[in-house]
Amino acid sequence: MTEWLVGLTGKADHLAQLHTDFNSKVWRVVEVESSFYLKSSNFDKFTDHNEVLLEAQELLAGLKGAVLFSHKRILSVEITGKVLRSNKDGTYETIKYTTTIDLTIELPETKLSLEEIMDLAAQDQAVCTALSDFSHIRFRWVNWYKVLDTIKHDMGGFNALLEMGWMSDDERSRFTGPVNDRRLLRGQARHGELGLTPQKNPMNTTEAEDFIVRILMKWLEWKHSDGKKS
Repeated sequence: MTEWLVGLTGKADHLAQLHTDFNSKVWRVVEVESSFYLKSSNFDKFTDHNEVLLEAQELLAGLKGAVLFSHKRILSVEITGKVLRSNKDGTYETIKYTTTIDLTIELPETKLSLEEIMDLAAQDQAVCTALSDFSHIRFRWVNWYKVLDTIKHDMGGFNALLEMGWMSDDERSRFTGPVNDRRLLRGQARHGELGLTPQKNPMNTTEAEDFIVRILMKWLEWKHSDGKKS
């Protein structure tokens, strides 16, 4: 069985106390080569490190709430984004992960320069809001939904986006389904309840990012052309 460890950072005394004093049935903090990691039996079911990180964020958020509730203390500990995966020989392999935007990713071709996009943001509050929400990557799914919501309202509703050919009704359903489902996204979801009907074919994180980036690009180009369909 694969064992996962998720890197932690924060105040040294808080990390040390978690390491020595706290040990639940589900999780504990371990030290590997002078660094602290979150270890949990909840990680065992996952094969993808992105899923492990989502679960780790949910666990840490719950832990912070528990400490604040029981000890009246704010726990200054965060996820680093570094994940270790165990090998058969007992060693660990570092799985690379970044919590920053990868500027080398391949984006859809756009006719706009950075300066033109910045000018749009300075002149149009909706553009500024959408780009601001897009920049907040800690809760990516929620902020991606905010981007889509801003564009939807600016265009007069989802039907306008469908008519422009920027997305299909199936894509909309596959995106909005998981973003509202806490069972899929845990702390990244918009809602807290678990009673929603699961989406049959939900987008994964990569598909969702591609979907939002594509619509954002189309919308910015449309705004730049003074609302003329190219």
